[in-house]
Amino acid sequence: MSTTVTFAGNLAEAPELHHTRENNKPFVTCRVLVNRRIQNDQGEWVSDEPTAHNVKIFGSAATHVHDSCGSGDPIFVHGLERTESWPDKETGEKRTKDVVVVDTPDAVLVTSRARAQEVKAVVAALKESGRADLV
Repeated sequence: MSTTVTFAGNLAEAPELHHTRENNKPFVTCRVLVNRRIQNDQGEWVSDEPTAHNVKIFGSAATHVHDSCGSGDPIFVHGLERTESWPDKETGEKRTKDVVVVDTPDAVLVTSRARAQEVKAVVAALKESGRADLV
């Protein structure tokens, strides 16, 4: 069973590009930190410990994220949460970790805040050329 999750956060480190064994399909692994604000006993808003998510991104979005994003960049994630398991190499014990898997046939556009105006220009150009279906 898997749960659909959506969150915004920042990349903890640069995404790592890998390829599947079966069909050499590109995918990216990364950790995304989600910051949370809480109110302390004095009523002040303070930063809580960030929540870390392990993320795997497949398809055209994988190469885009790898080529365009780096440590600290903001990212929006929408995918299925799954639990991966494997035997420990030394002890043979079963190990598990939760991973959010993003696997969409559509390209996902991710950019830094500094380039947001460029994204708006691309979206406007697509709409003007009659390709609003791509937005």
